[in-house]
Amino acid sequence: MAIIIKMIGDKPVYNKIDPVPEEKEKALKLHKCLETLIPKIEKKFEKEVYDKEKTRKRKSRINNRLVYKLGVGIKQAICDEYLVPEDEIEWVFIAIREIYSKRNVFLQRSKRRDDFRYIFEAAKLPYKFFDKITWDGWRRLMDSPNVRSEKRFITWLERKYDKTKEIKRGFIRKFLKRLNALLKNKDTSVFTDEELFEIYEKAWSLAIAGQNSKEKNCSTK
Repeated sequence: MAIIIKMIGDKPVYNKIDPVPEEKEKALKLHKCLETLIPKIEKKFEKEVYDKEKTRKRKSRINNRLVYKLGVGIKQAICDEYLVPEDEIEWVFIAIREIYSKRNVFLQRSKRRDDFRYIFEAAKLPYKFFDKITWDGWRRLMDSPNVRSEKRFITWLERKYDKTKEIKRGFIRKFLKRLNALLKNKDTSVFTDEELFEIYEKAWSLAIAGQNSKEKNCSTK
């Protein structure tokens, strides 16, 4: 699929060489959609993120419902309306940063540690599940290369919906520590879904055990 990733004056630059006319037409439609959608999303998020526009002080806790709603907007445009293939979606986020993002309210700590991508990933979960995680906790989870680089992680995480009341930042830290140890120097692409999910489950169980042990120690002091 052709995606416009840069504009030089009025001339579009595509992610592929010599796209056919039909691809160019579809790419232009997506371009016009994102050209309108992204500034609107940034404006709404900016109002939520900052207490007062003059001080530009970021709030410590961000409204999950708004984050999710904005992510759904991006997901609907990319996946539902314009049917961007999974292996081409990365080009869309490159284009968002290169062309459409104007207000710099969604942070980007590196090429792949991007809050635009993170709200999109959040929208893949049921809202009631995402609401069990704070936005700050979600960003910490997605910052991990072992989570961010593996597309099957979201599929597995959704399975925890009925078994989880709340996912606190401290638990996320413990989970990532165990997961990183279990996946150290491993290529997850060689694992079947069953094998990979078993590793996730083990890291999750170890994190719960560590949390319960800490709570028990605290109660006996």
